[in-house]
Amino acid sequence: MLFVVPFGFLLRVLTASQELAAVLLNSFFGATGVALVFLFFKNLTQKYFESLLLVGVFGMSISQLVFGSIPETYALTTCSIIASYILLLFCLQQQRVYSACWLAARLFSFGVTITNFAQTVICSVVLLFALVTDSSQFITVDLSLSQPWLLFSKLFKHFLGVSFVSPAPFINRIAPETGRSILSFFAQPLDYKLLGWAALTLWLVLSILGLLRSLQANCRSALLSAAALAVLFNMSLHTVFGTEELFLYTCNFTFPVLLLVVNPSLLKRGYFTWSLTLLIVLMGSNNLIVLGQIAAT
Repeated sequence: MLFVVPFGFLLRVLTASQELAAVLLNSFFGATGVALVFLFFKNLTQKYFESLLLVGVFGMSISQLVFGSIPETYALTTCSIIASYILLLFCLQQQRVYSACWLAARLFSFGVTITNFAQTVICSVVLLFALVTDSSQFITVDLSLSQPWLLFSKLFKHFLGVSFVSPAPFINRIAPETGRSILSFFAQPLDYKLLGWAALTLWLVLSILGLLRSLQANCRSALLSAAALAVLFNMSLHTVFGTEELFLYTCNFTFPVLLLVVNPSLLKRGYFTWSLTLLIVLMGSNNLIVLGQIAAT
């Protein structure tokens, strides 16, 4: 994290405002995350328009919109994770392990959070497995979980739901110290308006289609292995950690989930690209309305 200090100091000098400098720096990393997603999918699919659609889905997700706006380290977290997947994709395409690049990626991710470091390690291990064995199969992971229903509810509510399409952000309680409604994306049932339900339903349908296609034998890859392991790692971690406000950690798994449920072969289908376009409109409208409600409080 120390490497951002000089940039923050320079912005503070130029703007004469510490708050404005923090907002600008965070917005820069939020925009960088979106640009990195485009770079990844452009190299994966070799298609410009389809890559823009996937960037739109990621950029309009409530996780990216919120954490790209709030001055914190979450936007940098997203950049670190996506950078690891870009390096994984590049190494797979070149069939080489660039040790210096992986060392830099590990140092970068470790400087952000330990969970980012774990995901970078997952990517590097999957790369070694793929290159040594020349295997395109998924790595099988056997997890023994004592609370399977809790895990399933989190999978639906946060890993496939709240991280992309936001429900109503407030619970029906007033904070006594501020007199304002309490903001919570977790401690309440899913409360969507018609627009939100339409976006969520379309997103889930497209996700299931993509996931089923990815599970077919001819679509298995080291990239999906890394994404699957990253999702399983985060699911396991958050059965015991950060359960009270899981939304704060959605930036750790939004991109791996998107990678897991998007299958390049479906992007060749006209109905799928049109559905992605509609999803961006519905999801973006819903999430921007929610952001407006938060800003108005």
